Amino acid sequence: MATSCVYVIETDRPHYVGSSQEYEIRRTNHIWMLAHNVHSNKKLQKMSNQIGVGAFSFRVLEIVEPDKLVEREKYWIDYLIPDCNLLTPQEDGRWTHAEEISQIIAYKNKGQKRSEESKKRMSEIQKERRKTNPVPYEHIMKMVEARKGLPNPHIKECPYTKEELVEMLTKYGGYSNLSRKKFNGKPSKGLIKRWCIEFDIPYRAEDYGKKIFEKPLKADFLSVLVRLGNKKDVANYYGCSTSQIQHWCCHYGIQGYEWSNNKKADVWRIGKPNKEELFKIFNDNGINKTAQFYQVHHGTVERWLESYGIPWRKR
Repeated sequence: MATSCVYVIETDRPHYVGSSQEYEIRRTNHIWMLAHNVHSNKKLQKMSNQIGVGAFSFRVLEIVEPDKLVEREKYWIDYLIPDCNLLTPQEDGRWTHAEEISQIIAYKNKGQKRSEESKKRMSEIQKERRKTNPVPYEHIMKMVEARKGLPNPHIKECPYTKEELVEMLTKYGGYSNLSRKKFNGKPSKGLIKRWCIEFDIPYRAEDYGKKIFEKPLKADFLSVLVRLGNKKDVANYYGCSTSQIQHWCCHYGIQGYEWSNNKKADVWRIGKPNKEELFKIFNDNGINKTAQFYQVHHGTVERWLESYGIPWRKR
């Protein structure tokens, strides 16, 4: 169970006071960042490099309700006066530097203008830190809370009314086909799905009467493929689309060459069948017809039978 509390990192004196809604995760993050020399608190990191991560101890100061964490953290910072807390919470919710630290930063940065090269280097450092530094949980929660109620600039608003969207979904049979056939992938099916959720309307293919075809057995499907040859005739045989036939071929590991509407596939590569399927077809038809069925040489069928330990030689 997650522990919402205010905690302290200390040795013989307090160094850092923090708060978290999930103390165990936050403690693990502190130890990992200090051990890998990527902690955001440079003062605490420098001390860790000198005395080692194992010299620090973590202690829970107070179990607190999540809505009072900031208030109690400020109390403990003012009470213990840790030497590594660079930011302190304010009553209006902002986090600011201590007055003496703010004066030092202002003095060092006074009159300085960073060059383009310096800005680029700082940007690269931040990008590298994001790759190796796990984002603190409470920082994510603060960002989520700050963005609540604000429009997401990356999500495009639906330009259609609810009735127009339902009409298009009905015509094309679901959000996936609508994105692919009408809009050519832009907007994506994920965005269309989000529009449907906002309008509280169904978006799946089966919700709009699209028939869901059941896969035929591999042996039956292969027999039809060999007999008819091209995927258009096979699709007409099963009453489905050619893309559905191609999907079944991929599912069964069947590769056809010279897919066209006029020519038969010259070569079929289906891979080695399983023992039960091979034994059944061989027992019913013999080697030559089994080879003809799988469109392979009879020697290939003999090798398959030997590998499975199925007797096949005439005695």
